[in-house]
Amino acid sequence: MINKEEILVKRIRCCRAYYGYTQSAVAEKIYVSRSAYRSYENGEAQMPPEVLERLAVFYGVTTRWLTGTVKLGNEA
Repeated sequence: MINKEEILVKRIRCCRAYYGYTQSAVAEKIYVSRSAYRSYENGEAQMPPEVLERLAVFYGVTTRWLTGTVKLGNEA
């Protein structure tokens, strides 16, 4: 069973890749350092709630989707 932290890591990587952003570009947009963002994306550090919210707004999704609490309509 995959946990919520693993889902978050997978989804933020997928979103970044889908839109073609670098880690530096995303970090700049959500007001964190590149090293902080890298540690979130690699699952090395827990993302603070306010950063999670900024990331959700940036990608146009909900924090609940990013963390795996809910699925999008086309997800099985």
